[in-house]
Amino acid sequence: MTDDLAAVGRFLYEAGTLKQTRRTGWWMAGVRDPESVAEHAWRAALIATIIAKLEGADPARAAYLAVWHDTQETRTGDVNHLGKKYAPRRPPPGGHRRPNCRNAPGLGLGGP
Repeated sequence: MTDDLAAVGRFLYEAGTLKQTRRTGWWMAGVRDPESVAEHAWRAALIATIIAKLEGADPARAAYLAVWHDTQETRTGDVNHLGKKYAPRRPPPGGHRRPNCRNAPGLGLGGP
């Protein structure tokens, strides 16, 4: 249990760095003070919730996906459109893309 709690603490600390991670695409577009990845995820969750409700989908699931969609950027930084041209697009070992979730095994992050 102690190891799980330590992993959760490390994960939460890592997730907190998204407040300082600026979205690089805005810099490339000439925006002087771009939003952080955390600010982007918060707004994306609001938008996803509203659209899901309007379309008859599950708003909780939409918000969940929006909150988690950029968590990998704690390790990669915000990879903009140009950078994605140079990044390989192959599935990770095991076929899923949740490397950060493995840092917090005690959370049971299967999603809603």
